[in-house]
Amino acid sequence: MIKALEGKNLGKNDREFLQLIKTQLKKDWRGPLVRYLDRMLKKYSRSIHQPSAPARIRG
Repeated sequence: MIKALEGKNLGKNDREFLQLIKTQLKKDWRGPLVRYLDRMLKKYSRSIHQPSAPARIRG
C-alpha cells in the first residue's frame, strides 16, 4: 500500500503523514518519530521567537 501511495501525486500534508506511518512500521520506530517531532518543535519555535518588524508610519 505504501509503495502505491508513494507513486501518487500526494499533497504536502499527505506525504508527511505517509512518512510518519512508514516510521511506525520500522523495527526501530522511535528515532524517526523523535526527529520528526524535533523538526516540528524547531519550526514553531522559530516563528514564535522571530516577531515581524513593526510597521513604520510615514508622516
